[in-house]
Parts: sequence; structure tokens; C-alpha cells
Amino acid sequence: MRAAIRSDVDPQEFCELLLTDVQAAKDQIVDVVALGELGRLVLSQNLLAGDKFYGTELLTLANSLDTDGKLSRQILRVLIQHHIVENNLDKASELLDEHPKIDHEVFGYLRGEMSNPFTGGESSDHHKWLASFNQVFERYNVAPIGLREDDRLLPFDRLKVSPSRREISAGPLVSVVLTVFKPDEMRLRTSVNSILDQTWHSLELIVVNDCSGPEYDDIFGRLEQLDDRLTVIHATENRGTYAARNIGYAASSGLYITGQDDDDWSHPERIERQVNFMESNPEAVGCRISAVRCDEFLGRVRVGSSPLGQNASSLFIRRVGYEQAGGFLEARKAADTEYHFRIEAVTGRQVKTLKEPLSIIRILEGSLSRGDYAPGWVHSSRRSFRSSYVHWHNNRCPQELFVSRHTSPAVKIPRRFEIDNHTESLPKFDVVFAGDWEQYGDLQKDMLEEIYALSRAGFRLAIINFQSDWETHRVGLTPLNDDIQKMINEGLVDEIYYDESIDINLLILRDPSILQFFTYEVSNLSIDSMFVVANEAPANLDGTDIKYLVEDCIENSKRAFGIEPTWVPAGPRIRKTLEHYMGGEWLSSFDLPGIINLDNWRHNRLGHRSTFPVVGRHSRDESMDWPSEGSLIEEGYPSDGRFDVRIRGSATTPLRILGADHYPNGWTVYEHDEISVGSFLYSLDYFVLYQHAHVGEFPGRQILEAMASGAVAVLPRELQAVFGEAALYSEQGELRDTITHLHSDFSISEHHRKRVESVLDRRFSYDWYVNCMTSLLAEK
Repeated sequence: MRAAIRSDVDPQEFCELLLTDVQAAKDQIVDVVALGELGRLVLSQNLLAGDKFYGTELLTLANSLDTDGKLSRQILRVLIQHHIVENNLDKASELLDEHPKIDHEVFGYLRGEMSNPFTGGESSDHHKWLASFNQVFERYNVAPIGLREDDRLLPFDRLKVSPSRREISAGPLVSVVLTVFKPDEMRLRTSVNSILDQTWHSLELIVVNDCSGPEYDDIFGRLEQLDDRLTVIHATENRGTYAARNIGYAASSGLYITGQDDDDWSHPERIERQVNFMESNPEAVGCRISAVRCDEFLGRVRVGSSPLGQNASSLFIRRVGYEQAGGFLEARKAADTEYHFRIEAVTGRQVKTLKEPLSIIRILEGSLSRGDYAPGWVHSSRRSFRSSYVHWHNNRCPQELFVSRHTSPAVKIPRRFEIDNHTESLPKFDVVFAGDWEQYGDLQKDMLEEIYALSRAGFRLAIINFQSDWETHRVGLTPLNDDIQKMINEGLVDEIYYDESIDINLLILRDPSILQFFTYEVSNLSIDSMFVVANEAPANLDGTDIKYLVEDCIENSKRAFGIEPTWVPAGPRIRKTLEHYMGGEWLSSFDLPGIINLDNWRHNRLGHRSTFPVVGRHSRDESMDWPSEGSLIEEGYPSDGRFDVRIRGSATTPLRILGADHYPNGWTVYEHDEISVGSFLYSLDYFVLYQHAHVGEFPGRQILEAMASGAVAVLPRELQAVFGEAALYSEQGELRDTITHLHSDFSISEHHRKRVESVLDRRFSYDWYVNCMTSLLAEK
């Protein structure tokens, strides 16, 4: 919204204006594409009362203003889909005429769906609609679909293929496993008959009743009479579809094994085509098929969604894949995708996807998976589960990925996916670390150090992942960074979600900018106290590069979490800036510059690296990370060869400031991925870090790592209040003399290093942090 309208216009006032005076609303628009994206999101997700109307108005306005054709097909398609679903067929037709590329998508299904005789449209035309429905099948030379003449049944349950196809009686046995819980008999029969009517006759259909209860016994009894190739197995307890599939897979005897959902329909040619593909492609361990997605009235239009997609339950594998990978993880959701990837990992062979649409997926409201998805949104638990099992796959040998009831895979299954989900006994946590855990930078390293420290001391810990709105380009299934995922998988720390009802003593949120545009609904988390740790100021000291507004962050925190946070600066410069914005009302009495484990960084140094002082730094290549004056760059990182200068990270910024077009002869510049931080720091005698005078970020992590590695840190005097005797401090004009004196006698540096270890142990160690947090929690 803020990107779409003028900055001086209140968003709520614009909403009211849009609904009362469209012409006046037009005058407030500054970005048509942003307006369209907002309308697409509102109309697709349709979360609040009035969203349909409001989203339609936003998209209609955006389309009317889009004279340059900047709106994406995705935006315009949502508006057309909405009009079709709402039976506004004249408007939909006008828009399709206006946008012919959208009209031709997926064989013209949008216009074809306007003739669907089962959705009550005025343009109903059975033959025209059916011809449109079959275009995708005919494109792949798959027999066209027809409907049986039985008006008592829903259209989906009348699906057939006519004329009937030949039957192939010879060939390898295929085991089809279908799991079901408390079935609708007609939907189940539709699914079962679509397998029994396959052209590939050599199959066994194993139906696993996931402990539906005795009232469903008659349904399963009638099912068993349909065909002698069908077997019903009754599970003794309800443990979800994947546990039931494991029962079916264990009972199977086919050379190939596949699945079938209990309410979907498989084309009669499905098994035949999958067998033929596997026989012709021995390098593949399995294959999946594509599917048409529609509702029970065979309507293919859903706002924000495509009518075509992959069918996860159609995974068709060689028995050797099952023998090497074992069974499914026993989770309530999403285990079929994990199984697909695991089979590839253990066999070293791919699962292919056939383009032919060989099934029709029945989309039902309120199904188990629907609550995890909305257009443009995926529940965090989906990302969490995927992140966990991908880490497991990538860090285990194939033999360790075998799953049976006797194994305990190192995978974190989200609580909402657990088979035994006892919500009345949700865990309570001492400290929860909130931040962008998909990244791996200094913020995450700071939090990881603190988690390691508290975990060793027995604290009950968890993390919660939030993306900053500055990072909206990332997709919903981006994994967490490897370090925190490893801790989660090993059970050292838990992961919680914003909508869980969990008690937290202290929530620590890194990166205040996450709160700036915090658009989440009110959280279910119950939080006693909250820290916002500020590793950077709201803006640079000259007012540029605004990251967040303190008042907005405080208000968003109160709305979302019901609590006013305490702000904890990382260093004195940030404290002074925050005092300017908020006074002392919400500020802590202490700073948190970071902690470090000395044992991970300590190196024995027997002498200087060279007869020349080896001076260096590692940082980003941005203007605020370097001094703005060429004289200070020349003093700290001289280009005349008197120092051996080493820089990790590109250094185009200092070149620009110095007016140079190439690195000086005395400089060695490494890219970030060219050398590890530890190896780089160990190569230095002196770590010199001077930045722009207006920088609003605190570089505590780089400095602590340098000190712990044994490099002598030479810093601006303003940081003496943070690091005390752990560093040496020098202003412009003093720097070269300071380093030359240190390098004149190794014992001077060695004496300083011993003092550094003592300071780090007292003020920046795990023990110090544990004692600090213990005292803070005791006060709450």
C-alpha cells in the first residue's frame, strides 16, 4: 500500500476513497504495479470481510491506469479468475479480449470454463466446455474424457473415458496403495474404480483403512467385492496417511509401487504410461505424473491458482527404491515430497515427471493440506519441515537415510504435523530467539553464540523465523541456515511458530527492521518480556538509509505480541541514537555487543607473520563500511608497501575514494568465498577497522572474532567503552606509529594478547552471558 500511493496519504483514507470516489483515488496513485500487486494479494487470499469487493476495486483501478502494459499476467489473471468464479462472465470476457495472451493460457481454459454447464453460468454449453476440458488431454495424445449419464452423481464422480481402451494383461506387477480414513463412499468408489479400470491389468490395489471405525466396515466390505485384485487392510490405530502407506507398502509385492489418493481420479492410461516410461528409462528410479485440478463440478478456475500441477501421490517407484529408502516419515502432512527426495538421495537416481495429465485431483475445501496454503503464502511449518529433511538428506550417507519403525531419523517434524500432537502439553521456553534465520550473517552468528551458551547451561530454548519486509523476494520454502537447522534436528533447540499457543519467559528479537512493516495478525504466543536487540541504528547518523522507525516498531510489537519491548543497543553509538528517538523510556541499562567462544578461535602465535606488519579487515564493500576520507584509508591500509594489507571482501569502495582504478601492489584482496574468516584472521598481525563517521551499524562480531583469533585489534577511540583493554585505540595521525611500535617487538603484542583473553573471558564469554541472562530472568 505504501509503495502504491502518495507518501502523505493515509492508507485507511485511501481505502475509503477508493470505495466512494474512484476518480479522487486515481489521483493518489504513484505506482500502478504496486497497486496491482496489493489487489492481487487481497483478492487471492480473501481473508477479511469485504476483501473480494476491495480487491476487485484495486485490480480494476490498476488495470484502468495501466496504459504502458506494466501489470503482470499474474495480476490480471487473478481479476479474470475472480469474475469467472463470481459468474461475472461479461466482465471476464471483456478482460480476456483485452489480454489475449492470458486468454490463450493452458489451452484457453479460462474462456472454456465460462461454458461449464455445472457451475450455473448463462453461457453454459456442455459440448463447448467438454471440448475445452479435453484440449490438454488431446495435446498429449491421451484419450479424451467423457461423463457417464447419471444426474444423481456429482460431475467428478461421472468421469469416464470413451471409447473404452484395450486391456494389457501381461507385464510386471504394479502395487497401488490407497489409504483412507472415514471415507465418503462415492468419492472412494470413484478413486478405486479409476485404478481397477486401468488398461494395465497386472496390478494389485491395497486399500489401507486407517482405523476409520466400525461404522465404516460395511463400506469396506462392499469395496472388497469389486475385484479380486483388491485387498483391504485394517490398521489398528489412526496414525495418518503416511503411516498407513507404510502398512500398504510393506504388504505389497509388485515390481513397481505407487499411490492413489482416496478422492482423486486416475486416467485409465496412467499405470500403462508410467510402466512404459520406467521400462524405457532404466536410469530413473521413479516418475510422477501431471494432473488437472478441479472441484467436484469439474470447475478448473480457482483464484490465484493454476489448473495444472504435479500429483505428489502418483509417485511410481521401482521396488529397489523402497528397499533402499524404507518407508515414509510418519508425519500427518508433506511426507510424500520428502520421500521423493530421499529416494533420489539414497539411490543416486532421479524421479522424473511426465507431462501427460494422467489424473484429475479433486480440490475440496477444508482438506488436511489446504490450511497450510493460500495464494502467495505458505505456513511456516511447511518451510520448516522441508528445511529439516533437506538438511538431513545432505548430511547423512545413503545408508543412514533408511526409515523403518525401528529408526529415529534426525528430522524435526513440526508439531502441527505430528501424529501424536498433544496440544494440551505444549512446551514452555525460557528464551526464544526471533530473527531472520534463513540468512547467515553477523546477526545470526551473534544469536547462535548465545544459543550455544544457554543450551550448555540447560536453558529451554527455541527460535522463531521472521523475514524482514525488505526481503519479500524470497520464496516461502527458503530453508533455515545450516547451523541453526543442525541444532534443531539434534534437539538442542526447538522451532516455534507465530500462531502457536506457547508460553515464553523472554523473547529476543534481532534486527528491529523486522518490526517496521510487521503485518502479522495478533500472535497466540504468551510472552512475559521482550528484548529488541539493535545491532544497527534506525538510520545512519546523517539521517540517510532509514532502516526502521522506532515508534512504528514499538506500536507493531504491542499490537502483535501485546507487549512493549525493552530496547538493548549493541554499542554506545547506537545507544546515543536510540536515546534521541525514544529517550530512556524503553532503553535497557546495559548493552549486548556480542559474545564469543574463545576455544573456537584461539591460535598459538609464535611470532609476527612477516617482517612487514600484516594489516587487514573483513567487511562488506559498501560506502558506510569504509572511512570517507582517503587520508584515513591511506593511513590504516597504506598503498606504499610499508604494510602488507589484506582485505577479505571486495574493496571497490576504497578504490573509488582513493581515485584508483586498480588495487595497490601492497594489497591482497580476497573474495568472501575465497578464504574462511578463521584462516583470514589467522594470517593477520593487526586487525584495523575504521568506518564512515556516519555509520549506524555496530561491527561487534568482526571485532570479537579478530580478537579471539589473536590478531591485535586497532580501533577508533569511541569503541574503548565497549572493548576496554581488549583493543588498542588510535585516531588519525597515530595509527602508523602505533602499529610500527607494536611490530618492533613481538613480546609487546604477546603481552597484549594475554590481556585480551582475560577481558574476553570476563566480559564476552559464554559464562558471562549465562550469568547475565540468569539474573534477567530471575527479575521477571
